[in-house]
Amino acid sequence: VATGEETVIDIPNKGVTDGIKNKKSENDTTASKLNSKLLYWLGGGIVLAVILGLIIFSPRSKEKIYDWADASVADSAAVVLEAEAEEPAEETEVDEPAVEAEDADTVAEELSNGDIRTFTANGITFDMVYVEGGTFQMGSEGGDDDETPIHEVMLDSYMIGQTEVTQELWEAVMGSNPSYFKGSDRPVENVSWGDIVNDFLPKLNELTGKSFRLPTEAEWEYASRGGTQSRGYLYSGSDNIDDVAWYDEDNNRKSKTNPNYGTHPVKGKMSNELGVYDMSGNVWEWCQDWYKSDYYSSSETINPSGSSSGSFRVTRGGRWGHPSRHCRSANRGYSKPSSAFYYIGFRLAL
Repeated sequence: VATGEETVIDIPNKGVTDGIKNKKSENDTTASKLNSKLLYWLGGGIVLAVILGLIIFSPRSKEKIYDWADASVADSAAVVLEAEAEEPAEETEVDEPAVEAEDADTVAEELSNGDIRTFTANGITFDMVYVEGGTFQMGSEGGDDDETPIHEVMLDSYMIGQTEVTQELWEAVMGSNPSYFKGSDRPVENVSWGDIVNDFLPKLNELTGKSFRLPTEAEWEYASRGGTQSRGYLYSGSDNIDDVAWYDEDNNRKSKTNPNYGTHPVKGKMSNELGVYDMSGNVWEWCQDWYKSDYYSSSETINPSGSSSGSFRVTRGGRWGHPSRHCRSANRGYSKPSSAFYYIGFRLAL
């Protein structure tokens, strides 16, 4: 019986086993086909994704996308891109001019011609004089060639230092005093144009929250002549140079044994019509402009700012060791912007 049972049982079990094996084989075949299809579509998807990625992130992708879009969408996208591209420029433009505009409004509303405003930097005060804008004849026919031709210039209102920047103010801002002739109330000298523009002015503006700068050559001459209050003097404030300037007609003060050798304290002479001191003599004064000998032949009429390039920067006013002709309001000087001499200083504008 055991053998028969084994035989009876063996036959069905074989069929079942074969059926199971066949079923498994079919399932394996189906799974294999599914896996192949899945790999096919997955591979195709990856290839498509790579192609799309290359299109989207290629340097000309934005142009291609706009080609597919209708005109209105492309125009809208172009406007958005333009706005995004201009954003940094707008931020820069708003920052700095905002201070300048505020200063100009304050000056226009609160000050009259010749009025003084006092500022403070690290405990040291200094005065600025309001110069009402106007029109004047710049240059001279009786001086050097670079002072010609006489030409009309129109300027907006501004402020200019009542005196040259003193050693006291420079040291308060910079922490040191480079001057050769020491004295807290003497003009700072031995400073280059670059020292002023790149180092001193940024620090002063940070301390005061203002936008102090060097005057343009036209602003300097207009203020030296007395602005709208001008009486037509040859020097700044008088036709008699001894009233308004430290100078040396014979250059004898170049000798160190001479008691008048060197710079002098500011406000040691008379002021001009606007109440501004030492624009004739004492030290030459740096201006913002590049120097060009024939610039007056092509100068702008409204708020001229000098030549667009050059090798020298303008200096004005003459100095303690120069003859009177260098101290005339119309006289022009120049020096390399990297030069620092014991006879060149500067005054501020705002």
